[in-house]
Amino acid sequence: MVIHLLNLFSYDWTHVRKVFGAVVKKTLNEFPDDKSVEDVDASIARISTTMEAMGRPPYTIQRICEIILNPKEMYYNLKKYLFAVEKLATVNYTIAVLSPDDYADQVKNLYDTLQNLREPKETEER
Repeated sequence: MVIHLLNLFSYDWTHVRKVFGAVVKKTLNEFPDDKSVEDVDASIARISTTMEAMGRPPYTIQRICEIILNPKEMYYNLKKYLFAVEKLATVNYTIAVLSPDDYADQVKNLYDTLQNLREPKETEER
């Protein structure tokens, strides 16, 4: 998934939201010696329950993906990591799930925009 790069979503949310709890549990291995959170399972359950209740991805999906892909990049202890994921998962604003065609169009537009920015502008002759 490239959600963390583009902040565009074209995946079946009913499947993806089920994966988040498992991924968060897996990232707990990044904090093997950290016993600072007494109720890790309750925190993960709240995250999973919140995601399951949402009909569409939260507006913060890009940031959630960034955090769970590299948990130690910003968070050095388990308590802060889980708090951040839970806080991001409980937003009320959601984003649209794009159709594959709309997703492809959006990616192409982004690519074209980046290409235009990279190409040197022709200077006018004086």
